[in-house]
Amino acid sequence: LDVLPNRDSISFARLYGLSDAPTFFRGTLRYRGFCERMYAASQLGLLELGPLPRLAGKQSKKEWMAALLETPEDNLRQAIDERIAGGFGAKVGASFIEWLGLLSNEKMPSVNIENPID
Repeated sequence: LDVLPNRDSISFARLYGLSDAPTFFRGTLRYRGFCERMYAASQLGLLELGPLPRLAGKQSKKEWMAALLETPEDNLRQAIDERIAGGFGAKVGASFIEWLGLLSNEKMPSVNIENPID
């Protein structure tokens, strides 16, 4: 598991009845690779609130992702690699995008998805 520190933990020591503890750490446990996946999602705009009208009416996940990155579909993998290359866990992040199916020709849901985070 990966451990992510949660901001300033010291203020929570009293809340938890641990004011006398010599040290105090408060964090979140996530499965290994979570940070790399979220970094890639962020770099690719998948956490944007939107709406982004250019995403409306796309027929496939690949077409939607290409519109999000404002790149032709045949350049999609390269555009993804350029945005996350050399970054934190680029290989894990790229495989996550593929795992999500965002490089596939699978049809999009019948509703318009203009907000990437949705």
